[in-house]
Amino acid sequence: IPPAACAKIIIKTRDFINAGGIAENPDLTKKRLDELRLAQKIVHHIVYEKLIPVHFLDVSIQNGKAVLYGVANTLTTVDTALEAAGETPGVQGVVSEIKVIQDYTVFH
Repeated sequence: IPPAACAKIIIKTRDFINAGGIAENPDLTKKRLDELRLAQKIVHHIVYEKLIPVHFLDVSIQNGKAVLYGVANTLTTVDTALEAAGETPGVQGVVSEIKVIQDYTVFH
């Protein structure tokens, strides 16, 4: 994880704790942490297990529904990513916000 992303996570976590999120809403906190874990499982499944080339993949979970964000080269890639996300236990629905850019190339 890049340092800037780590800093952002730390700041959001600190703000959440300072706002009383954990002490005042333990059930809500558990639910949100479960959603974050599910989102990470989906990203791992798509990128590392299925090797689907969705660049900048991010997943948001709300009440079991996954929303996928990122960039892909083809609609077939998007469809494959949606199918893979739906295979993840705990996912009750999948929506794509993945943008298709046909000439998108990653330079190494």
